[in-house]
Amino acid sequence: MKKIIIFLPCSRTKFHPLFTRSYLNALSYLKETTNYEITDDLVDFTPNLAALRSYCAARMIDGYDKFKPDTSIWLDTDHEFPPDTLYKLLKHEFPIVSGLYVWKKPPNYPVLLNKNKKAYEPVFEFDQVDPFEVDVTGMGCVKIDKEVFFNLKPPYFKYKKQNFLYSIRYY
Repeated sequence: MKKIIIFLPCSRTKFHPLFTRSYLNALSYLKETTNYEITDDLVDFTPNLAALRSYCAARMIDGYDKFKPDTSIWLDTDHEFPPDTLYKLLKHEFPIVSGLYVWKKPPNYPVLLNKNKKAYEPVFEFDQVDPFEVDVTGMGCVKIDKEVFFNLKPPYFKYKKQNFLYSIRYY
């Protein structure tokens, strides 16, 4: 049986008013439509989101208290999710799958970026049915298989102020 851990890194921000309801609906939908073993973890010990995410990745690699998850789902607590969100992330066999969402501030571009010669630019044209490849996606709604982290060195997440992605905010 496939084991899934759902990380909810909070960084001491307020929850989106509809987050809890939408998350519980998505979790119920996943449990009704699959036979995965599922656990979740609300992580909130520092306002540093990169540190929270790196901590979660390290715990996953270490086996997460003997749960030994196969894959992880990362959801930001300032989002609202359709009921089939978790199911859709897991139905694809790619090692990383992101949901589609937009920046919080206008002009509300999708949080999908491709690198051109000089910088990262938002992706505006994409397949709305089948998965497609991008260079960068946000972490607000994403599935990452455990093996991805084996190919990285800690810290697994790091944000820099000069980085274009630093200014991205989610719903």
